[in-house]
Amino acid sequence: YENPRTTYYVYDNENILMEYSQKGKITARYTHGLGIDEPLVVKKKDNTHYYHADGLGSITALTDKYGKVAQTYSYDSFGGFKKSGDKVKDMYAFTGRIWDNDIKLYDYRNRMYDPKIGRFTSYDPSLYLRGSPEIPYLRDAMLKSPQELNPYLYVANNPTNKIDPYGLLMATLPDGGNGNLWGGSKEQDWKCSEPAPQSLNKCENTKNCCIEHDECYEKYGCNASSWLNIFPGACQMCNLKAAMCILINWPGVANIK
Repeated sequence: YENPRTTYYVYDNENILMEYSQKGKITARYTHGLGIDEPLVVKKKDNTHYYHADGLGSITALTDKYGKVAQTYSYDSFGGFKKSGDKVKDMYAFTGRIWDNDIKLYDYRNRMYDPKIGRFTSYDPSLYLRGSPEIPYLRDAMLKSPQELNPYLYVANNPTNKIDPYGLLMATLPDGGNGNLWGGSKEQDWKCSEPAPQSLNKCENTKNCCIEHDECYEKYGCNASSWLNIFPGACQMCNLKAAMCILINWPGVANIK
């Protein structure tokens, strides 16, 4: 590239809060909603723009502080898009994920996704763990959906109804709430609690997965009823992230005597 530049990002868990340059100057600020991949506002220099999304979480428009439409997006089923207006240089698009315009791929955190072919560009790192006989309920669920055996598949070829915010395991679309079936939350215990296997606490990596899960629960006011809700919100994203974290670090648990 000619005149390459480095951009640094400041994160709050999964969300980007700020961008700044090599000189330490803040170049962009972002505000996000309670759900995952829910950008609301971007401010660059003296310009503020507001995101508008469809039911899938895909950004459909950006408006300025006067409510005037600055930019619109239209998508095909697998995330290919056309942009009109082009007044704002922005990175959020399909399902609220980051579009890398240089390589024409979406960043789904653990993997990159190519909308032209509707496939991830790398192997699903959680697939072999989900097929492990040591975790039979995950294996049996996967075998009931043979499409999930394809390690490059995106949301079992159902991109109009499913999302995969971590590039690991698809989820049903959020219903607008935090995901609890009933209200109330309690102080977390900062460890892997039953019914999770207590051996998870003996492995530092998997215990950290549980600690991050508790932090997420406190942030969104979650309780155990969120595990029972088939229409997930922010709390289901906490659960999903913890489950994937534990699966990826499962070999460390298996090696503990």
